[in-house]
Amino acid sequence: MDDDLRRGTLSSLREAIPKDLQKKIEKANDYANGDDLIQVLVERSTNICASGFHLTGIKNATRNSRVQFYKDLGAEHDLDQLTREMFETLIAEDHCILAWFMELRKTKPRKDELPYIRGQIRYIQVMIPGTYEYRSAGGTEELWVEPGEDVKAAVRRGSPEDQKFLRGVLPKYIDAARLNQKVKLEEKDGEFFTLLRTRGRRAEGLPSPSMCPTFPWIIIRTQLKDGDYALAYKTAALIELVTAGETSHDPMDPKKTWLKKTDRDALEKKFRDPSKCKRIIGNHTLDVKWRFPDPASFDIKKYLSCETNILRWAGICITLLDGTGGGYASGFIAIKPFVAKVTAARNIVRRALEKMFGHKSVKPYGLADGRVPGVKFNPNVLKDDRQVLAEVKAMLEAAGISFQTALESLDYSPDTELLRKREERKNPEDYTPIFSTTTGGAPGRPETNITPPATDARQNREPRPSTAGKKAARGARKGTK
Repeated sequence: MDDDLRRGTLSSLREAIPKDLQKKIEKANDYANGDDLIQVLVERSTNICASGFHLTGIKNATRNSRVQFYKDLGAEHDLDQLTREMFETLIAEDHCILAWFMELRKTKPRKDELPYIRGQIRYIQVMIPGTYEYRSAGGTEELWVEPGEDVKAAVRRGSPEDQKFLRGVLPKYIDAARLNQKVKLEEKDGEFFTLLRTRGRRAEGLPSPSMCPTFPWIIIRTQLKDGDYALAYKTAALIELVTAGETSHDPMDPKKTWLKKTDRDALEKKFRDPSKCKRIIGNHTLDVKWRFPDPASFDIKKYLSCETNILRWAGICITLLDGTGGGYASGFIAIKPFVAKVTAARNIVRRALEKMFGHKSVKPYGLADGRVPGVKFNPNVLKDDRQVLAEVKAMLEAAGISFQTALESLDYSPDTELLRKREERKNPEDYTPIFSTTTGGAPGRPETNITPPATDARQNREPRPSTAGKKAARGARKGTK
């Protein structure tokens, strides 16, 4: 096919997909941070995946210093943000590398000692795409990373302050910065990493991002946006066309009816001066036109094909973006694949963090494997609130779950509620409701359990009729006798 005919077709746009794996990863990362729609999709997916992240098994941390270590670890290294970074990289590039670096011993270790201090982590990092090279062969994994930009800058400047800064940096990073090379992470230097992936085979190394087939649609959508920007500029520029004069029919003088220069200058001045309203009087040859783009060119329907294919890559239906796209039943069915994707990503991140927690370099001495904290996320983030409430109520009535589990399902802290209930028992009158549906009472009036006092039964009998007439009649009969 001729190059001119192929230019602008979907087959030619597929050529925009890089052939090199590293370039594919970097391009996917650029779109995740630069394209407006891809950025929203990645951010929305990340918020849902990381919702409710917390460590389990640290309830008695204050009683066990070894368990308290993990609680401090989460606060010191901001595991919440670290988890978000892991999800962002996994969603955009279908893999991420979690690395942690230990504090080295200042003195030479003995034979029975590790070269690093167990449990003392300098920092934890999700590796940035384009700054590392992953190698895998025969079950052996290697990670080569570039020195940080701050190390490179300090090596270039070489000031006394920079020399002081470089004293805390391993010599291999300084040498690599001078030679513009990568450095291999090694256990003897207290450097560890683990690879997380959502697709591909482990023996193949890093997987190709699943976003790659979507690159052409992203390019088309970008071109459509460029067209909208051009039309918007045309509208804002308010292109104005003023014509005057007419074509002469005199063959001897063809410019006889043309606009004279004096008339042109006067007319130009009228339209150049700003004003809210103009009144211009001219002859039949004067014509003023404003050039506006067709409003139909701004119709968002032209984005439908591109955005549908991009949403299909993300596994997100329109219901999750703006709440439209069908009723509850159809929306619930549409998010089923996304729920499966979120569950898979959470399991991958959970296993990676638990692997790091239980690693020999991190786990404190004397802590059993069963005491290593676990990772948990909010399982109800994609459920309807009424559905969650109905499930909790049904399970409680059937004695299928405990009250603690019910409180946790509704995002309440069982420990906090227990302490508050104990506090309420000390002063029950301060927490007694004004109206109770169980014991009765009128709204706005305090409850009362006072029953009316018992009364004498004789007081409730009907009054007897008067007997004065009967006594007078008996007295009259006695008198006659």
